[in-house]
Amino acid sequence: MWLQRCLTLCALTSTTWVRAETPVTEDGLLVSTMFDVSPCHLLEPTWVACEGLLSLDEVTGGIPEERWPEITKLSIDDGRFLTLTLDDLLDLPSLHTLVFNYSQVARWAVPTRKGVPAITHLILDDCWDAEDKTLSLTRKMMMGLKGLEEIQILDCLLLNLEFSVLEAEKPLQLLRIEGGSLVCKNGNLWMLFWLESGQISVSDDTTCFRHTTSLVFHYSFDGHSFLRIMGYLKEAVRDCPRVCSCEVRGIKWTGMPLQYAACEGRGVSTLPLTLPRYTSQLYLTDNNITDIDTLFTNENYRNLDHVILKNNQISYIDGDLFYNYVKNRSHNIHINLSNNRLRTLPIWTLRKVHEDGKFSNLTIYHLVDLRGNPWDCNNCSFVEEFRDFYQELLRHEAVDILTDATEIRCGARDTAFEDEQQEEEEEGTVDSLAGTPFLVTSPEALCPPVTGSFLLKDAIYTILAVALLVFVVGLSYAVHLSKKRGQLFQLLQ
Repeated sequence: MWLQRCLTLCALTSTTWVRAETPVTEDGLLVSTMFDVSPCHLLEPTWVACEGLLSLDEVTGGIPEERWPEITKLSIDDGRFLTLTLDDLLDLPSLHTLVFNYSQVARWAVPTRKGVPAITHLILDDCWDAEDKTLSLTRKMMMGLKGLEEIQILDCLLLNLEFSVLEAEKPLQLLRIEGGSLVCKNGNLWMLFWLESGQISVSDDTTCFRHTTSLVFHYSFDGHSFLRIMGYLKEAVRDCPRVCSCEVRGIKWTGMPLQYAACEGRGVSTLPLTLPRYTSQLYLTDNNITDIDTLFTNENYRNLDHVILKNNQISYIDGDLFYNYVKNRSHNIHINLSNNRLRTLPIWTLRKVHEDGKFSNLTIYHLVDLRGNPWDCNNCSFVEEFRDFYQELLRHEAVDILTDATEIRCGARDTAFEDEQQEEEEEGTVDSLAGTPFLVTSPEALCPPVTGSFLLKDAIYTILAVALLVFVVGLSYAVHLSKKRGQLFQLLQ
């Protein structure tokens, strides 16, 4: 390690050797002279500039000793510091400003000697402490620079900036960030509060980088304004319903935030009345929701493109509200209604949405997920209507309007009709269709043709109905004649 460090130092300082003008002796011999130029020199009486340093203890090597007490500012270009400590600057007692330009600054060690200079101003310009050229100002690093009053971070990829560090290391008065990029996350929201108090300044050209979610790259925050993205994050947290957690995951191709609200498993029975205004994904899995009219009527839900309502208690969908909500949208929406209590659905609504889509630029995809509901396959009119609609989707190659249509299956009979169910249990016919994927099952297996016995029964009922109608008409006519001729008593007899 020592040998490697010496070789690196020699390589960095080799260019500082210059050849002087070569004198010629009376004998005609050439005399070559070389002299060493220190990596550090005085720019001003109190300002030392260095280049290519590997350690801070090299600073005073080329500076006259009598000038050491006067030095107040030290700037270093192209430094490669694997360890930094103010113990190496013990000979510069008046030093208060450190400037690093295009340098690696890592592992700030806590000073162990008395009399080290009190650094109040730190400037990091295009600096890093990791191999990927990112910079983290952690507590461990900043403990080696106690007493800082001002930090300037210019054109750095700032991966981590701990609020606890800056709050604890008083009396910090200003944090200035200009250019470069920061990670946009909720953990950095404290910076917005510092902006309001004037303790921090962030330039408009500072951007976000390295989005940490698993979403694909085109939802990344990369390259977007840090202040703008942090504004979205602040609004999401501020306006989030109490029973939910809200976050911004990225930026869509439209430039709008990809923002979600997660309210899963919170025991809620109604939809939240308010949402952050840019919410596009709402997760309400594993709750006790029965009524979703709020989804269709509340303006706070107009920007949603994903609504996950699986594992709830929904048993009814208002067709008119559903259609009015879906039509004329500028973007698709997916509503997951799997594992609820739906037995029927207004199929005309889905049909109308599909027909409208033929005449618009909006391609409807994965509109609804209806798996895991106890669909009433004994309601033949519903089954046939649903099957006809599904066959129409197949003909138009538009089956994506339904998610996994082959998993839409018949449910058990409605337990509200317990007497009827008990009778059928005795006959061994109860729940014979449960679990059948009725959209892809032969219609005859679900709703067989009407047999002759049923036709005879219908004929008897028809004859009785006609006889009753003739009797009622005859009786009415007799009453009319009795009033006209005064023979009511005879009629009664």
